Amino acid sequence: MRGLLSSLSNLDESAVFALCETGAFFFTPGLSCGRNLADYSMGNKRVALSCRTLPADDYPTVQRAIGEIISIDPAFRICGTASDGLEAVEMVFALKPGLIIMDINMPRRSGIEAAREIRRFNEEAKILFYSGHPEFAEAALAAGGDGFVTKAAPSFTFKLAMQAVLQGGIYVDEVPWANLRRRFSSPDIAARSFTAEQSAVAPLLMQGLTSKEIAAKLAKTARRVDKVRAQLMLQLDARNATALVLKLSGCLSGETLISK
Repeated sequence: MRGLLSSLSNLDESAVFALCETGAFFFTPGLSCGRNLADYSMGNKRVALSCRTLPADDYPTVQRAIGEIISIDPAFRICGTASDGLEAVEMVFALKPGLIIMDINMPRRSGIEAAREIRRFNEEAKILFYSGHPEFAEAALAAGGDGFVTKAAPSFTFKLAMQAVLQGGIYVDEVPWANLRRRFSSPDIAARSFTAEQSAVAPLLMQGLTSKEIAAKLAKTARRVDKVRAQLMLQLDARNATALVLKLSGCLSGETLISK
């Protein structure tokens, strides 16, 4: 198990990037950080109003379990429940939840297909994948997911993931993160899977620009730039700002980034 590896002091929105004691990848802007996972808290960044939450899972037992976890946290409230991917898309369009808890294997439409369709009309809602199939984590995040938690994870991990993605962050728990680290062990492999947004941000990070400066150039928010930075750190297994620049240099040297 690893302790907290780094807090990037050069970020202008006090973002925290860490490999926590659980082995999870964890990024949340403005997070209050401690020496271990149990010390993490949202502090003043905690949401003031209950977030409308939509679970999407075809198993009633899982729906009930999610409901029990959410019912004891006033920061979240269930606004509806979808039993398949198509119903999830329809309910997101109608109910406009702030957080979607998405299974992967569902009737009529998979959670990954549903996430892609949701992202066509809703970029604001956070999508947290909650699945027993960590092998699909990469595809789930590429489809627009903000986090991935396996169903075997403890409820504390699930609640932490909900809070992290709601704050504009990323959470990938221990099991899928181990797979992703192996998948992205080669910078060349990671570079070929950069998104268009990552490809635009990466060269500016190498120039040493701050998140606010990059945001101004690309017509984005500084918080969004911080999130893209976190995605790049995850893909390249870069644990601090220096490592990120070095690995980006390796990706960009003699190779054009291909956007997916």
